[in-house]
Order: sequence, then structure tokens, then C-alpha cells
Amino acid sequence: MRKQIVLLLFLLGLSIGSSVAWIHGAQEPGKAKPAETAPGLTVARSHYHAYHILAPVVAQEKGLFGNLPVKILPRELKKDTADGNDLLSQMQAEGINIMADARTRVVFTHDRRRGRLYALGGWLQGGNDTAKIVAVKTIQSLADFRGKRIGTTVRDAENTITLTYWLRRSGIDPDRDITWVLGLSRNNANAKALREGRIDIGFVSEEETPGLVREGYNIVMDYKKMYPEGRPERVIVAAADLVENHPETVKNFLKAMVRSYRLINDWRENEDFLKPVWTRVASWAKDDLGEHYQDTPLLPDAMISLKGLQSMLDEEKESGRAAQDLRLEAVVNLKLLEQALAELKRENVRY
Repeated sequence: MRKQIVLLLFLLGLSIGSSVAWIHGAQEPGKAKPAETAPGLTVARSHYHAYHILAPVVAQEKGLFGNLPVKILPRELKKDTADGNDLLSQMQAEGINIMADARTRVVFTHDRRRGRLYALGGWLQGGNDTAKIVAVKTIQSLADFRGKRIGTTVRDAENTITLTYWLRRSGIDPDRDITWVLGLSRNNANAKALREGRIDIGFVSEEETPGLVREGYNIVMDYKKMYPEGRPERVIVAAADLVENHPETVKNFLKAMVRSYRLINDWRENEDFLKPVWTRVASWAKDDLGEHYQDTPLLPDAMISLKGLQSMLDEEKESGRAAQDLRLEAVVNLKLLEQALAELKRENVRY
């Protein structure tokens, strides 16, 4: 009789334990785990160039988002910022939870007590990591930059911020020792300004550089050689609560974005579809459309180098813009992208 009572109490304890475990989140016996309810996704771009929002629009027009509730804002943010707190404030004010083209630095420079951001994948192939800094004949190295005129778009452009870091390391004050000539892009305006004698140093595209070298100009800095692991200029950024609470939704969003990237990069095979979509997206932009899908490839499969991101974080720490104890894994999450790519491979889906 005593053994029967002990056995009965033991079985009763197991039953109670199972009930408690179910109350605290374990799956109820005999019932399937409920599907994740997808939250509304509001996607925006930082920069006014139309190309910065093309990939999400292509994904939506092609039906790649499936049943995901995705809203794409046709306007850019009020400010294309490299400051994480500024971006966070703009996202929170407008209810945005995914940025298609945020500057990489924002995930390193925001106050994580106010809200948290994750970098989920890359955007553009090339950009800052392919820029060449070309100078007139008399300038041979960074030491010769003091007192010279440097052409760039704006002072907080990505290529300018990177150069500022190296100037300071060389003992040159970028605020007092340099004359910045603004409004000149690295696409072609700087090459023209160099030839016309309006600047001494400029950021020049890979396409323009060989001609300048033949004319006697010097390549003083080559970001591709300086950063062999890559220099991701812009990334897909999402609010951390979205990533942590709805990982399946974010993974499916990234699957659609990868398929869209591939479709855009294969533009010759998809021109009939892309051309009218591009025309509509271009109407949202200001006068300067910037990049074009026919000559500016997106990052293959959106994958970015962790070593490249780490080098950028190290520079941000040295410059005092990032917390010294910040670790890369706290602000970069590539696991969902990796899962998305694995699923596309298993499903044998390109786009």
C-alpha cells in the first residue's frame, strides 16, 4: 500500500511539472507550435537616390514577399545620417522598422539604451571600398595633404569620414588643415574638378582613375587595398525587437530581398520587368537619380564580411564614436540571412 501511494505521488508530480512547463512557454502536449504572426513591416531608405529603394519595390512588385505585410515609404528620411541616434530617432518617429540602405556606422554609434538596431545584410557592391583618392603630381602621401583642397560630396559622406580617420592618425586636423570643396561626387565630378584645377585631391571612381593616372595624377590611397576584407558602406538595418521577437518574419523578408538582388543583378534577362518598375521608383526621387541598376550591382546574396565590419568597428572605437566594450555580435545578426540562403538553396530558387 505504501509503495502504491509513493508511486501515485510521483506520477502526480510529473503531471503538475508538465502543466507548469506548458504555462511557462513549453509546447502543450498533442498540439503543434502556433505559427508566428507576422507584424507589419515598414521599409524606408536613408538616401534620396531612387536606386536605394529599388530592391524592396522589385520584391513587392514580383510578389516575393508573399503574405508578409510590407509597406514601402516612397520618400527618403529627412537626413541621411551616419549617427546612430539620429537614425534611431527618425525610425521611431515614423514607425519604420527596416532600413534598406542605412549607413553601416549607425549600428556602432547608437545609444542602445534608447533602442537597438541590428545590421542584417549588405546592400551595394563596391561604393566606399572601391574609391580611389587621386591627387595632383606634387602630392605623394597623406603627409602632403596639409593645406590642400579636397573634393567630396558632403563632410559626413562615408568616404570622407574614412579619410578623416586616416588624416587624424597622420597628425592632420581635418577641420583646420584641410579645405573641403563640397558638392563633388566620386562618380565623375571629382575627376573633372581635378583636371580643371579646382581641387588638389579627390575621391575618384575605378572607371575614371586609369585616365587620370595616364595624365600624371597620383593614386594616394586605394581603399580596396587598404581594406581587403571589404568596406561595407551601407547595410540592411532593422529594429532589434523585430529581429528578436519575429525572426521567421525577418528571415522571410531577407529571402525576398536576396531574390530581388539577384533579379536586379541579372537585369539583362529581366529588363522587361525592371524598366517600368524603375521608371515608377525614379519618379519618387529628386532630380539626381544617382546609381542605375544597369551599372551598379547589388551585393551578391546580401552577404557581408564580418572581418570588414570588425575593422570598421575598431576605427569607430578609436575615433571615440563607439563604446569601447561594444562587441560585433551585439549589433550584427547574419544568422537569419544565412538561414534564408540555405532555404533558397534547398528549394533550388534563384528568383
